[in-house]
Amino acid sequence: MALVEAFYNGAPVTSEFLAVAAAAPGVFTTDASGKGQAVAQNQDYSLNGAARPAARGGVLILYANGQGGQFIDSSNGQPLDPPGSGDAPPFEGRLFVTWETPAVTIGGVPARVEFSGLTPGLVGLWQINLRVPENATVGNALPLVVSLGGRSSLITTVAVN
Repeated sequence: MALVEAFYNGAPVTSEFLAVAAAAPGVFTTDASGKGQAVAQNQDYSLNGAARPAARGGVLILYANGQGGQFIDSSNGQPLDPPGSGDAPPFEGRLFVTWETPAVTIGGVPARVEFSGLTPGLVGLWQINLRVPENATVGNALPLVVSLGGRSSLITTVAVN
């Protein structure tokens, strides 16, 4: 728990204790509610949805946040120092992968995560590349859940054919 205090013109307005977690996955959705159709790209980079479902066995790219702050340098497998430490290597030519690989399910079936890390060229955007399970149910709104560090995202949906 952490005490968060808000001030306006130097005077306290409110304070509240908030839970703090190392990770709290949240998948971006097309209506920005955190529920419903996930912001996801199919293997051909088209936007996933009822009109453009992902193929079973194909790649699906999810966009999220709440991945935590520990990353590994893909070029050498070594942990990266936290931002602002002055020791972080330059971004050019490197992928920053999450310390822990998330678990992702589509329709309750585990999907194989092939990449989990910062989206190249975009600050703080978590990208998860996964393989749609061959045995996934076919449908326009299959439940998708991302879990990391003992915490799970809200249920979002993706389309699979």
